[in-house]
Amino acid sequence: ASVAQMTEQVSAFTTQQDAMAADGLRVLAIAYGDVDASCPRDHLDDDLVLAGLVGLLDPPREEVPSAVRSAHQAGIRIVIVTGDLDTLQLVDERTGVLTMRKGVSDTVLYDAAAVRERYGLRPDQLVDYKGLRGDPSDNIPGVKGIGEKTATELLKAHGSIEELYRALKRGELKAKPAILAALKTHEADALFSKTLATID
Repeated sequence: ASVAQMTEQVSAFTTQQDAMAADGLRVLAIAYGDVDASCPRDHLDDDLVLAGLVGLLDPPREEVPSAVRSAHQAGIRIVIVTGDLDTLQLVDERTGVLTMRKGVSDTVLYDAAAVRERYGLRPDQLVDYKGLRGDPSDNIPGVKGIGEKTATELLKAHGSIEELYRALKRGELKAKPAILAALKTHEADALFSKTLATID
């Protein structure tokens, strides 16, 4: 059942992208992170055969962005298969992320619309979101006093951490005094946290 579900989602992604590109159903699956623990490799291999994918890469995390860029240059779309939601920052019109919510029996394939539905932000804004909110599990400090809702609202209004601080320095940022104070105090933390959150 899990193989069929994953194959259906990957096929839906390729079909959707066909409306935007004319390079056929060439899709490369990139598996990394904890996918091996949550999804047996033989299931992944079956998926690749059933979905007609061109191949599977299993690079370390730091090599994923270069693998994505190389595949795009070759006209190949990407499905990243992983349990690491940090990869959602890489989602675009040619890259999706297939992840397991509860093991191989419950999966979801993220495109840009699915990322926006879950977080209220574009995929490329997720590093800014972590820069503000932080992530203790990854030792990313963020800005103390800013939670999920505030981080999302600020980014919806200003787009990125850099634009947020430009507005702050021009006196154009509308927020509660405590939030303004936190941003002023923790600017270096916010920018450093964004760097830590970025997969490049």
